[in-house]
Amino acid sequence: MLQVVVLLLLCICSSQVSAQQCTVCGSGIPVPDPEFPLEIDAIPATNCGELDLTVNFLTASSALCLLINDISPICGCPVPPNACTVCGQIENAELTNPNLVLAGLSGTDVLPNHAAASQITVVSCFMLDAVLQTQHTNVSDTCRLWQERYEAVCGCSTTVPPTMTPSLAPTNSLAPTNSTAPSVPPPSTVPSTTPSTVPSTPPSASPGVIIPTRPTMDRKSGLFRVGKLPRRPTIEEKKEVP
Repeated sequence: MLQVVVLLLLCICSSQVSAQQCTVCGSGIPVPDPEFPLEIDAIPATNCGELDLTVNFLTASSALCLLINDISPICGCPVPPNACTVCGQIENAELTNPNLVLAGLSGTDVLPNHAAASQITVVSCFMLDAVLQTQHTNVSDTCRLWQERYEAVCGCSTTVPPTMTPSLAPTNSLAPTNSTAPSVPPPSTVPSTTPSTVPSTPPSASPGVIIPTRPTMDRKSGLFRVGKLPRRPTIEEKKEVP
């Protein structure tokens, strides 16, 4: 009888710990796109599947876990059918510039009420699209403001093939100066009482090379950011250094 009671207590404790663990999708389901490549320096994960396993050391209510949940569509996590998307106003449209870095945008612009929003310093069209899906519905005024500003910048189209597959994988090349879109004020800066100030035609992005972005964790500062870092040397390369 005592053994049965002990086993029951262990099961209860185990389920409580499991319920408090962080998962990428937030609901506890495995990530639908485990092979999607990424690199987060502070967490040894090269793709979404590994990330889903390694974030278990976080609690589900921690600021970093909630931040990962808010960008979880990059790993294919499910979103509501009425979720907001950058290209939502154009039927069957997709991003043709998913990896274009949006100058002037940071985490506090796209996630103004998030405790860890300031840790995101760079936002691409792909990242913006992921955040909009978790934060807004497709009928909200805020969603439409984001769409009006960035559907042209991010290249929403039903006919033009994407110039680059969405990616958060690292790149070894240095970013050219024309790899970012021109700075556009986020919707939150537009007073709600003066809708006439909202531009009817969003600006077009500057031509140039589109740079992939990826989430990283700065080991020294502990800040979560989305940016582009040089490739880390392999063990073999380190051995060759005199």
